[in-house]
Amino acid sequence: MKLWYLELKKMFFTRHMLFLILIFFLVNGGRIILGSRYDLDAIMRRSEKKAGEFEAYEQALAGEMTAEKAHKVKEGHEAYFAALGTGEYDKENNYYGLIYDLYRYQYDYARQMQEFTNRAKENAELFDRLGNRFDAEKNRQIAGIYENRFIRNFYDCRDFKFLFSYDFSTLLILLLALAGSFRLFYMEYQNGTQQFLLTSVNGKKYIAFIKLGAYFFFLFVLIVVFSLEDVLLHAVLFRLNGWLNPVYSIPDYQFCIFSGNMLSYYLFLWILRYMAILSISGFFAFVSFLIQHYVIPIFFNIFAVIFTILLSERSSFSFTFAMLLNPIRLMEPDGLARSYNSISLFGRPMPVLYAAFIAQIVLTIVFAALLIGLYRKQICMISGKEPVKRRKVYD
Repeated sequence: MKLWYLELKKMFFTRHMLFLILIFFLVNGGRIILGSRYDLDAIMRRSEKKAGEFEAYEQALAGEMTAEKAHKVKEGHEAYFAALGTGEYDKENNYYGLIYDLYRYQYDYARQMQEFTNRAKENAELFDRLGNRFDAEKNRQIAGIYENRFIRNFYDCRDFKFLFSYDFSTLLILLLALAGSFRLFYMEYQNGTQQFLLTSVNGKKYIAFIKLGAYFFFLFVLIVVFSLEDVLLHAVLFRLNGWLNPVYSIPDYQFCIFSGNMLSYYLFLWILRYMAILSISGFFAFVSFLIQHYVIPIFFNIFAVIFTILLSERSSFSFTFAMLLNPIRLMEPDGLARSYNSISLFGRPMPVLYAAFIAQIVLTIVFAALLIGLYRKQICMISGKEPVKRRKVYD
């Protein structure tokens, strides 16, 4: 436990790292605030809520949807369009005119999705008769995902999409992961303390596990800090309401493959991002060990090449097996989760998002296993040092 704490302290509790985290924290906050001021869609959404112009009507309409409320919205909507020709302005009818499409969407959602799932089941039966097992299974999977969905309470949840799609903080965490990986092995080879670790009675395998565990926990702490900053600032700027409403209450998320509420969906997105960050960070740690003495110049070169290749893949949206191995895709999980897209794995359909998640788990395990194996053997490509043999301990 003491060794784990020392490894964590080496990465996190240093002046340079804490200063870097503080700077990135402030940059992320500034990006959220400024982005909400210059993004056209965000400006329009915030202008509708400014000064609480419609707050009383929002509160009256919020909560359980009823036929009476739906009729009132419909009447206000019709009065709003009738008044457009005369130039008359009524604040309440104006609100109903603006909110009509959203209320109708949420009120009719269960019926629309029931019709959609019924068609999917019919398609599955058709493909079964044609002998097309893959498409039959795919349509049954679609029906299973979207069946029995309903929205009980009405809330204007459209502003949640700004929170869900915001991923700048993920890039900052990735850069901090890069900075933290320098201290896994490089500092030990600089000050010579690796000799003490490699001859420890605990064994090299145990030390490698401790290092990776501390590194991954360091990343988890960063994710908690930045995700809290993201959600608090977005909640204040956009006055988010309806956290317990299902995520498909947002029209843009009508076919989202996740069926939970807003809060659980936000946590779900960060779990996916954490897995992508772990995969990339496992690569960082692996390369950091291999190049030890020359870590700074060479590591930056390798990182620049790999990162450029990964970023270039972002422009392609073809769902292939090679795409699943690209962790950058999973760092933007909101785009993959908004609709159902499948990929064939062993002749069976699987949602691309879940397949990418599994692929990143496998990559993380592979990098961790390679690192632990090389650390035990003390194989180093660039440092030029002989493997250090474990010291025997005599009674």
